[in-house]
Amino acid sequence: MTTIYIQHALAFLNEKFRHFSSGFISRKLNKHNNHLVPTYRELAKFNPSAFDRVKSIFLGTPNRTDVFDPPAKMDKAFFMERFYIENELCILNLIADLEITREIEISQAVENQSVQVCSKCSQHCLIKDSICCAGGHIICRICMDNYMAASVHNSMTRLVCQSPGCNNTIPVVKFKLLGTSKLYKTLERLVLKANLQGLVGCPVCFYLTEEINCSSKRFSCQNPDCLRDSCMDCKKMWHEPFKCGVVFQATQTSSTSISSGE
Repeated sequence: MTTIYIQHALAFLNEKFRHFSSGFISRKLNKHNNHLVPTYRELAKFNPSAFDRVKSIFLGTPNRTDVFDPPAKMDKAFFMERFYIENELCILNLIADLEITREIEISQAVENQSVQVCSKCSQHCLIKDSICCAGGHIICRICMDNYMAASVHNSMTRLVCQSPGCNNTIPVVKFKLLGTSKLYKTLERLVLKANLQGLVGCPVCFYLTEEINCSSKRFSCQNPDCLRDSCMDCKKMWHEPFKCGVVFQATQTSSTSISSGE
């Protein structure tokens, strides 16, 4: 955890649990390796029964008036965890609703004889929640998520079908369908670093696509959040009819002029 994250966490926890001393809160945060969520849960267990309040008086000052200002710099990880804490019940209810919806969709697919069966775990799954290898084996989202996590952990870039006895390669681009964006982005970078044939990545956002025209130097990103045209030689914005070196020199000259105030 970053120093900014820890400062945000301490400010948040001290504001929420004023009947505990700041030293006690710091020790609890340290106990959980500076992770906000488990620390918050443990502190919340002491609140607000009469017995716990007696205990809290022993631990600290119940009527603290000190102010804990959070740092000016933002920390994305902290605010994501804080959002989860403040909306945990809604999030858990949403997850439960999505699971119920999924079970209904699977039941309907079974009735319509359109349900898929995972070749790895033999569980029912939907077409939208699965990947199919060249041999026709269906692998469900859960099995592929676990496999992708293991692949990222072990820096593996060749992903194969998880059906027993099958060694067919599954194109990395197919993993976009699973929606596990964080794992996929890490996997993208591993694949780009390995420079595998048949795949090409956007120089700007690293979005992977299957290579269609090997002779073209122009790369059009298919990522909806990017959609930039880049030069695959210099990795800069597409600059036809100018040569790569000319564009680079022009950029450098422009930057120098701006910095010198000319």
